[in-house]
Amino acid sequence: MNAFDARARHNGYIWIGEFRAGEHGAYKPVMENGEIKPFRNAREAREGAHAALIAYMNGNYTSERAKAEHRWEAGKLFRAGKRPVEVVKA
Repeated sequence: MNAFDARARHNGYIWIGEFRAGEHGAYKPVMENGEIKPFRNAREAREGAHAALIAYMNGNYTSERAKAEHRWEAGKLFRAGKRPVEVVKA
């Protein structure tokens, strides 16, 4: 059963906050700047997971795929070693 959920998990080194949306079966870790965000204790991890779940439900959560697509589009405009493409506003 796919349900909304947030949890804290200890991987042996750090606490990780994870959330699961209703349409996805797997838990997603709370990310910060493209890396898993470490937490000091279980309570902070659970609160971070709840905040990420709420952001996901409100549409403010940016997935890693969306970030990669933005980088790809920026790479097409600003290619290394070449002139930038001029953008003209109408």
